[in-house]
Amino acid sequence: MAADYSRHVFKELELATAEIEKLKTIIIPELKKEYEAKLYDERASAAERNSALRKKKDSEISELKSKISELESRLQDAENEVVRLKNMMNKDSSNSSKPPSTDEPWKGKRKQKAANEYNSRKPSERHKGGQHGHEGKCLTKQDVEKLLEEHGDEIRHDVVEIGKKDADCASEPKIKYELDLEVRMVVREYRYYGDAPIPPRHYPDVSFGDFTRAASAFCYGECNMPTDKIGELMNVLSGGVFTAADGSWYNFCTYVSDRCDASLDSLYNDLMNSPVLYSDATYTKENGEETYVRNVSNKNTVIYSPQDDKTIEEIGKTPVLSDFFGILMTDHETAMKHFGSDNAECNQHTDRYCKKTSQETSHCWSEKYMGLLYEIKEQKERLISQGIDHFSDEELADYFKRYDEILQEGWEENKNLTWKSVASDERALLRRLEKFKEDHLRFATDFCVEFTNNISESDLRFIKNRTKLSGGFRQKSGRKMCCRLMSIIRTCKKRGMNVIEALAKISRSGENAFA
Repeated sequence: MAADYSRHVFKELELATAEIEKLKTIIIPELKKEYEAKLYDERASAAERNSALRKKKDSEISELKSKISELESRLQDAENEVVRLKNMMNKDSSNSSKPPSTDEPWKGKRKQKAANEYNSRKPSERHKGGQHGHEGKCLTKQDVEKLLEEHGDEIRHDVVEIGKKDADCASEPKIKYELDLEVRMVVREYRYYGDAPIPPRHYPDVSFGDFTRAASAFCYGECNMPTDKIGELMNVLSGGVFTAADGSWYNFCTYVSDRCDASLDSLYNDLMNSPVLYSDATYTKENGEETYVRNVSNKNTVIYSPQDDKTIEEIGKTPVLSDFFGILMTDHETAMKHFGSDNAECNQHTDRYCKKTSQETSHCWSEKYMGLLYEIKEQKERLISQGIDHFSDEELADYFKRYDEILQEGWEENKNLTWKSVASDERALLRRLEKFKEDHLRFATDFCVEFTNNISESDLRFIKNRTKLSGGFRQKSGRKMCCRLMSIIRTCKKRGMNVIEALAKISRSGENAFA
């Protein structure tokens, strides 16, 4: 019984062992496969994680590099802006079109200078006052005696004797001269008898003389005096005797201005017969609004005209410019290229732009360019002093060749300039010098043409002063009247004529004061 039970148990054990072995052959490979699958999945996940981390890291690095590049670009722009602003602050009348009145006094180690000493003026080592070796400008006895000889009829010569004059005294007196002016009121009484015609100017019972009208016009135009101040001046000079209504002084100026036609026609003819004219325009104000005054000048004559703007149509309203067929020099106003048969450029302004470019870029071409122009100018002056009125063809060809070579050098230097705004300004200047080469060298090809437009600019200076001092004009009629009067006054001064006599002649008869 026990043996049978043992065999049964042993058989059951063998069956169980066989089942276990069978299960091992099935389960273990599956477990192994499952394990390998899980292990692969874990490795794949790790690789994906590492790849994702690498991508994220690369993205962050790329983003940081982009930000660094952007910040470097912004830093470069900021540095360029700082340089640009410094250049703007350093602009003065020597390297831009700014007037000398805007220049700053020297600061820092150098002692502050007066308001009329500007940056563009180099400090002088000379002491103040008269310079040693310079001839004095004081009047002498010979000057006064010559004056009495030439204008004796116009001058009251009083002799005042001081001290005792003995009959037997052989010594000559010590003569001293004193020059003075005397102003007194004059009343002229006109008596018309019978059918004697009365001129329009004497229709009123009381009128004013030509000197009064001429002096009023001079004070209004040249001296920039308000009409009420003109009346005060006349009253003071006459010792409180001479008086007139406030509006009369303005009417006197209008009266002279309205009678200037013949004189202005004479100036027009003189300018039209000139081979070269110089023109410029400056802004002023009319009742607070911006407007302009333009002049057309040569060495002996100037005509001013009011202009509302700088368009071709408005410039064409100027009588001289619309009819002129000669060389016209301006300060690079492209609208002016439509007038005159040929044009010339003011090289003084070009010098300022070249200095600005040189300061901003440190390029050499701009200094070489102006060096060439000044070399031509000096050689031209030497030839004129020798009585020669032109360059030879070989000399002109050489100057034009060097001109082109310098501009080509400028283009090559500009290629290496990374600062966009400064590079663009330099290219604009180079294009201008190339396009208007003939105009910039006109002073070399024609000796009648000046190197600069200073003739015109000096004639316009009074308008700048008037705008700063009195704010300009109240209405267009005042601007027009000022232009007409100043055309007469400034032409008289250019020609060395007596201004008051010329204005009085115009007031008296309206005839040509320059005939």
